[in-house]
Amino acid sequence: MRLTTANVIKLLFLILGFYALWSRLWACEDAYITFRYIENWVNGNGLVYNVGDKVEGFTHPLWLFLVALPTFLGANVRASALILSLLISIIALAVILWRDRGEDNAPLVFPLAALLLLSHTGYRDFSASGLEFPLVVLLMAWFFISYKNHDLLTKPYLHGALLALLYLTRPELALMIPVFFAVYIGKALWTQLKLGVEPARGQWLGLAKLAVPIIGIAGAYHLFRWAYYGEFFPNTYYAKQGLGAYWSQGWIYFEHFWRYSPVLLIVVVISAALILLAKHVRRLYLTSLPRLVMLLQIAVLSIYVVRLGGDFMAYRFLLPPMLIGVILLNDLPDRFLRGRITQLSLAGAGLVAAALLVIYPLGAEKRLGYIADERQYYDLYHPSYRALFEDPVDHVWYKMGSELRKLHEVTNYRIVHVAGNIGYMGYAAGPGVYILDAFGLVDRQTARAWDPTRKRDRPGHEDKLTLDMAIGRGATFCGTPFPEYEKVLSTSFGSVITLDPKFLRHVPDKIAAFKELKRRCLAGEIHDGTCEFLQELEKRYGVNVDNL
Repeated sequence: MRLTTANVIKLLFLILGFYALWSRLWACEDAYITFRYIENWVNGNGLVYNVGDKVEGFTHPLWLFLVALPTFLGANVRASALILSLLISIIALAVILWRDRGEDNAPLVFPLAALLLLSHTGYRDFSASGLEFPLVVLLMAWFFISYKNHDLLTKPYLHGALLALLYLTRPELALMIPVFFAVYIGKALWTQLKLGVEPARGQWLGLAKLAVPIIGIAGAYHLFRWAYYGEFFPNTYYAKQGLGAYWSQGWIYFEHFWRYSPVLLIVVVISAALILLAKHVRRLYLTSLPRLVMLLQIAVLSIYVVRLGGDFMAYRFLLPPMLIGVILLNDLPDRFLRGRITQLSLAGAGLVAAALLVIYPLGAEKRLGYIADERQYYDLYHPSYRALFEDPVDHVWYKMGSELRKLHEVTNYRIVHVAGNIGYMGYAAGPGVYILDAFGLVDRQTARAWDPTRKRDRPGHEDKLTLDMAIGRGATFCGTPFPEYEKVLSTSFGSVITLDPKFLRHVPDKIAAFKELKRRCLAGEIHDGTCEFLQELEKRYGVNVDNL
């Protein structure tokens, strides 16, 4: 690499990128779901969340396998995920800075994509969270820069492999595959109708080559999934798709993304105006099939996210289409501004602007309706590099998990705990505690227990587990709607809802509470549903409370 002014500016962007991510390190609560899968796998319990229950409750198998590699070698799973996040994010940023090309295949002077990414709070936060987004950025940057400059079928094996790997990193990115095939099959048919079979032969052959790695890589994982988990789709698909479209919340999520992406919004509006006003740039964007298909992919992915209802995490689900967009616009300044001095001046100004936006980030509100800025809830490490070395031991959910682990170790009883927040808690609780997921992400039965009459809630985190289901699954602790029951049987984990003598012998005060409730029920003193619930428990366990 020659030490030109343009390369020095790009190197400064890369250094700024490292600082931007290093200063935002955190361990997302959802990442700990993956960590529990990996810990169970490494310790010989299988690739499962709950020991003995084969359910695929993760959505990023490629990321999981990548983080598992150093963990199998003895590294800490949290540190492995965060170090890989930093390393892959920097590599991805370098690809964007140096691999993209402008007019006549010349290196870009002004790295617009780097400016837009580093100025975006969502990009920075999810690139340093322990989740899969850094791998999405690397694979997308590699694929779309290659596609934009070389078209799809010039490198079919590479492009097919990257599409398959993207699918194994985020499942909704599989939507890009049928879009590409639809467009290029249409192009091949058009060529065949206009020019005959022979000129179209190369296009058909290219499509066949494109399909080979997609079928080989994605197909191999689907065979594994079917053989190991007995499902064609991950369990999260059933947990999140049960009630179908959620357009109303999806539009709120879409508006929220753009409201709290002001720099991106301004640049997109200005770029659209420049493309419309500058004839040579407009011709490029309107006659380049790859650029038109990239616009189509942005639209398809965005519509899918809106239909789904978005996510409870601010920004996250719209980051992939945003990434396609910034790669699409990356070469616009160099094509619009012809003078190199002008380009370098603008690049230097962009670097200063990016630095200011990294130091003084423009973030979202902590919570707005069903949408939350997750990092504000889980920013537990000051300075942030402590996330590499410390679990969130002071967080209330992690503490509860640690107490559940102790309870299991003391009683040698398989605790079944109902919870909705299963990341920190589940990881801290360890393999001896069965976490019954109220949202169904890691539970097959609950995932399919949608009530179509129920009002929709936070996307992806909608409570589907009923009290009857919890009892039927042998839950040890769960909240109940009965005030009198809660008064005497509540604990820091929820109320005791089991009459299993093997557990109750460890908590004699709760045996006394059950007997007192039974006495009051027989005396006609309770009328809130507690007595009927107690009878249901006696029937479920075949136990008479008086005989405990």
